[in-house]
Amino acid sequence: MIGFVERFLQDLNIETKRNRKGGLIATIKGTDDKEHRMLTAHVDTLGAMVKEIKSNGRLRLALIGGFQYNSIEGEYCEIETASGHTYTGTILCIKHPFMFMRMLEKRNETKKIWRFVSMKR
Repeated sequence: MIGFVERFLQDLNIETKRNRKGGLIATIKGTDDKEHRMLTAHVDTLGAMVKEIKSNGRLRLALIGGFQYNSIEGEYCEIETASGHTYTGTILCIKHPFMFMRMLEKRNETKKIWRFVSMKR
């Protein structure tokens, strides 16, 4: 994606260069050098990284960026391997959301019981 943006800007005769980490810097000259403006943006897609390949072939993911798992559940994804192969799949939660809600309810009940016990002292 960054190469596409770089070529697009160069076709418009806009000066570009890359920083050490591969980020693209484009400079658009103005009419006055006394004041400058800067604009930053992401052009990549931050998603997840494979954390583990389980014995059943499923993947455990580590999130990268600001996604919550429930916001990407059911989304199609592409996994690119180190050797350049691409696999497609769907992101699914391990546990059903209702199970998660039950766990939270149990935690709240435990807290309520603990408060009750401590009040009885």
